[in-house]
Amino acid sequence: DDFEYILAHSLACVEDRTASPAHRVQAANQAMVVNDCFCDTTVVDRIRSHVEPLLASVPQPDLREVLTYQLIYETSHGDLVRAVEVARMLITTDRRSELPARLARTLRFATLPLRLLGFWEEAEACARESLSIGETYGLTSVFNTSLDVLANIAFDRGDFRSARAWVEMAVYQEHAHSLTTTLLGLPTAAARIALADGRVEDARRIVQPIHSRLLSDRRTRSLNCSLSILLGIQLGSNDEIDPEMVDRLLPSYVRGRGWAFHDEPTEILVSCLQHLGRKAEAEELLQAYVTTFRRERWPLPPTLRRLLGGR
Repeated sequence: DDFEYILAHSLACVEDRTASPAHRVQAANQAMVVNDCFCDTTVVDRIRSHVEPLLASVPQPDLREVLTYQLIYETSHGDLVRAVEVARMLITTDRRSELPARLARTLRFATLPLRLLGFWEEAEACARESLSIGETYGLTSVFNTSLDVLANIAFDRGDFRSARAWVEMAVYQEHAHSLTTTLLGLPTAAARIALADGRVEDARRIVQPIHSRLLSDRRTRSLNCSLSILLGIQLGSNDEIDPEMVDRLLPSYVRGRGWAFHDEPTEILVSCLQHLGRKAEAEELLQAYVTTFRRERWPLPPTLRRLLGGR
């Protein structure tokens, strides 16, 4: 798997004491971005054990890489307010670089802590600026990735019409530029939106051609999303709930629930457990998520509030 290879290679660079501090911090940043797919806290601890001493070393690592490291770590595990502060510093730094792709990437990174804090307008402004950079400089991947970010921001806000429009634009761009991709991001995004919008049969139609690939994904975050979509379709169409699929989601969910953007897997898993008569287990998971593990600092979505009985 390419993601596992990149993570292993990056970790080897982080731990290579013959490499420069700047190179090791840069490798740490790449490793943490990839590890976000796997939601492995032991990898984060491993990285920090090597990087934290480098931040006090002489010569100092590159300031930009240090800021990027701080942004990624604080967003995933630390202080979200601090993450936003660092993101703004990094954007200011990258505006001076005259490297548009670099600035666009930083702007997209900045949207993550902004989303988690519910700073929707600033998050959308960053994503739109990244989109504009992609359009101005003909950077197709920047343009398309920015569309995905804008779709996610709209989804967070419950604006499913706008989220759908952004995803449809991304699909159009892929066809227009004859892009070939094996990633499942666009179809799963479209299915998530359809399901949240009550279009269950649309969601079923979207995932039908990729069903087996959704089940074979080894990345924790992607698997949690995929299984949630498949189980959500069962719930929404009054199909029989597949207990084996629920039991497969459960350990993967527990692994990932302390990482950002797990409202939907929580809602779906808890609902499925309730349908299967495992109500005590469902209540325990729900309470643990909303009181301990949820990274978002904005109010619970209506679906989770309903499961809590309106609390």
